[in-house]
This record gives sequence, structure tokens and C-alpha cells, in this order.
Amino acid sequence: MKFNFNEHYNFEVFYTREKDLTYSNCNRMKEKGCVLLFFAFFYCILAFLIGWGIYLYFWKSLIWPLFLIGFGALFFAVIGAAVGIRFLDILNHEVTIELNETGFIQTITKLKTQETKELHLAYENIESVTLGRFLYVVTPRRYSIGTYWISMELAIKGVTRAGKMVLKRLPLKNPDEIQLWINQFQQNNITIYFTDTLIKDLTLDDYDNINKVKYPEETGDIPLAYKTVEKPAPANWDGKRIYN
Repeated sequence: MKFNFNEHYNFEVFYTREKDLTYSNCNRMKEKGCVLLFFAFFYCILAFLIGWGIYLYFWKSLIWPLFLIGFGALFFAVIGAAVGIRFLDILNHEVTIELNETGFIQTITKLKTQETKELHLAYENIESVTLGRFLYVVTPRRYSIGTYWISMELAIKGVTRAGKMVLKRLPLKNPDEIQLWINQFQQNNITIYFTDTLIKDLTLDDYDNINKVKYPEETGDIPLAYKTVEKPAPANWDGKRIYN
């Protein structure tokens, strides 16, 4: 089985905190139900378009609208299949994320075959951790600045047991949980940095080049999470404005 750790890691909406600093995507029947509703919505539209095409052809003897109907049916079929299959793939894997006394561990199990793969970053092999900003949209606005909950996304750089340098990113919403992660890293003498930018799509190659300062020596006390109303969101690490 070919695993993509990042693919099964970045869907933070599917993870719940089980205990301590252990997170899991188990027992998420609500999300599976949403995927099924998504499939049903797209394929109901598809069935309607096909039925309408049959009606126009056999009962109205119209041919020219069939091209438009066929294009629309193909569009909904492709979009529904692509998005639905991706979400089902995420939900057909059991994923756990944990920070414990040995380090950072991510485990993925394919439910159909019970094949498992583990990524382990021991504390002694973690080079550094960077705290970057992460943004949850509370109230979206189409033409103006909305309401945002701005928290932290952790970027953990280290070497796996196989000797591969990797960068793992983890968004966290609750300031108390963020502090627990920080405490655990500090207790194990991990160097922590902070950047007041979003770190969306940050890669291992770019990690050392982003603007960051040591935490807390050069930052002092900073809010780990806060709410903004009609204020510009932080820019991304590459200077792009992802949100207003």
C-alpha cells in the first residue's frame, strides 16, 4: 500500500482529541454521512439531467439541447466522483496523531486490509518546531473582511527512524492544547520558533528560509489564539494574501 502521510494529515476537521495529546479520526459517522449526502446531491442532479435529455429526445424530438445537457451531466459526474472518492479515501483510513514521552507519532491504518504505517519523530531527532498562524473563518464575507479565529499551526522538522528528514504540520485551535504541546517540546529541550504569518503549504525546502524568531526568548508573551473582527488576516509565509 502506498501511503501519503500529508494527505491523511491535513484534514484536521476530521480529527478529535481522544486523551492527553492523542488525536484520532475514528468514529466520525457524521462526516461519512456528509460524504454520502454529497454523493446523493450530485447524482440526483445527474439523474435529473439524463432524464430531461431522454424526455427532450423521445417526446419533443429536440436534439440540440442534448449537447448542453450532456456537458452538464459530464461535469457533475466528474466533480462528484473526484471529490467524493477523495473524501471516502480519507475516511477509509484510521489515523492517529500523538505527542507522548518518546516524541511525535503518526499512524495510518487502511481499514480494508489492516495495513499500517507509522511515522515517528523521536525528540532527539527533532531539529526544531515553528509556531505559525492558522486561520479558521468564523463569519465569511464576499466583499469585505470577515470574522476570524486565529490560532497556531505547528511545523515540526525532524528525522524519522528511516533517516529521512521530514516536515510535519499540525493546526491546533484551542490555546490550552497549544500550550500543552509547547510545554512538552520545552521539557525535551526542543528549539521553538515563532512566525506571525500563516504557514499554509510550507515545505521542508522553505522551512529554514521563513522569517522566524526564537520562542519565547525573542517574542515574549504572545496570544496563542485570538478572535478578530473586520481586521486583515495575517499574510502567508510567502507573502501571499490568502484572506482579506
